[in-house]
Amino acid sequence: MSEAGFRDHVTTRRAAHFLASTVREDGSWPIDTDLAGWVTALSVRALGNDIPDKEQLAQMIRGNAFNYRHPFTGAQEGGWGWTDLSGSVPDADDTSGTLVALHTLQEGAYTPEIGKGIEWLLALQNNDGGMPTFCKGWGKLPFDRSSADISAHALRAFRLWYPVLPEGLQRKCRRSMAQLLT
Repeated sequence: MSEAGFRDHVTTRRAAHFLASTVREDGSWPIDTDLAGWVTALSVRALGNDIPDKEQLAQMIRGNAFNYRHPFTGAQEGGWGWTDLSGSVPDADDTSGTLVALHTLQEGAYTPEIGKGIEWLLALQNNDGGMPTFCKGWGKLPFDRSSADISAHALRAFRLWYPVLPEGLQRKCRRSMAQLLT
């Protein structure tokens, strides 16, 4: 942005500060700097019911769901990204992991965020039955083609929440799970 005449723009200054503050000692930059969403989902899975104040953590996690259409990917609201910081993008793996974590934290109690998250995953499913990472049907980049591990994570989230979903959402999940398994 500096070369485009926006050197003094607040976004340019913030970007420059971010880059300067995240450079490693060897001069390289990490691919990710904050995987709080993903690590939280894995931590809940590892700790299970041995988590103090589960409802407070569940409330914080539910609050990190995207509640708007993503401006770059066009993804509808309802998914979760890898962090609560700006720059995150909703993706299938983090959304599935979050849904699994919320199942533990909420002891299977359905909330509107669960429904939106399930709907988000359903809308992402590729025509071949599998789940991509970010965008349905792009297929031009490796992380937007269907992936076996991401598909398995979505299947796990669907199966956990299936018994408490509204009937119409159960019907959609049943079709989706059948596609995921073929």
